[in-house]
Amino acid sequence: MKALLPYFFLIMSFLSIFACVGQQEIVIESFSQREGIDIQRIKSIVEDADGFIWISGEKPENREIINSTSGNFIQRFDGQRFRSIYLEGIDENEVLEYLYPQPNGELSIHTKIEDKLANVYFFNLSSI
Repeated sequence: MKALLPYFFLIMSFLSIFACVGQQEIVIESFSQREGIDIQRIKSIVEDADGFIWISGEKPENREIINSTSGNFIQRFDGQRFRSIYLEGIDENEVLEYLYPQPNGELSIHTKIEDKLANVYFFNLSSI
């Protein structure tokens, strides 16, 4: 048993070296309306191939206004600021639910009406 003790310490030394090498620093940042987020109930956050972060959801006060002209929108974060992109052609009653970046450079947006999947829209990100 005592003969195995040096091997145990040797193995533990190697494991601790590998554990230290594999660690990455995790940075957590939070954003609010002050930094430009207009969506209050976030439903989906995705990153596209260009590194942009896309956010969908709803802004509750807009949904409560009858015949609101504010429209549905998503937000794009480029690492420094948020940009709101208003989406033409999506009914005001539809809630933006899920975002999926597509391999062809489009962003698919899935909507819901009253907890049921409504439509899927495709937007060319290079035109935004």
